[in-house]
Amino acid sequence: MKYEFEGYLTQKDNELLALRSMFKVRLGIWIACALLAILSLLTQMYLYTIVLVAYIFIIEFILRLRAKRAYQSNRLMEKEQKYSISSEEFTAQNDNSQTSLKPDEIYQVKIYPEVIYLFISRQQSMILMKSWMKDGSWEELNQMIKDNWPVKKSK
Repeated sequence: MKYEFEGYLTQKDNELLALRSMFKVRLGIWIACALLAILSLLTQMYLYTIVLVAYIFIIEFILRLRAKRAYQSNRLMEKEQKYSISSEEFTAQNDNSQTSLKPDEIYQVKIYPEVIYLFISRQQSMILMKSWMKDGSWEELNQMIKDNWPVKKSK
């Protein structure tokens, strides 16, 4: 079966993708800062604790700002996205071009409850939003993708 998708990528969707793709890096920073903050509290170096907590918030702010700027600078993201996927092929189409990819040309697939990311490289993906699905069952689509595409388990 072929599944069809049409929709517009929002800035919020793009930001969520950026934050999800940087999850392990962000988690490492949070853990390192938390450990250093605890150590500085134990040694009564309160200024370092404040600096480390501020550092976490600054990193989060910068990541969100970069995602926002990336979205605003890419006019193709604002256009309607049209995708179709089957067990043999994924097709992306917009006003300017059409691209078809086979499962072995996809770097990895990550499935979440409301969205599926088809990564064509470590930093670039196609997004299939549940709300964009024109027909068919989301659960059947998930199973078809798990059976035929390079899925990586998501958290």
